[in-house]
Amino acid sequence: DAGSNMGFGALLFSVFLPIQYIGGLMVFAMVSTSLGTLTILAALAELLKYRLIGKD
Repeated sequence: DAGSNMGFGALLFSVFLPIQYIGGLMVFAMVSTSLGTLTILAALAELLKYRLIGKD
């Protein structure tokens, strides 16, 4: 994930403006989905751990 972000981050230094926008949007999308996955899924697993494990 970090390597992909660095690769798309390199697009931010492009002279062609649409390529800069695509690079910025891709970095933003990948970082936000990574953070969302780490926080939201961890919170859901903690809330639903008894249902997921199957013990009462």
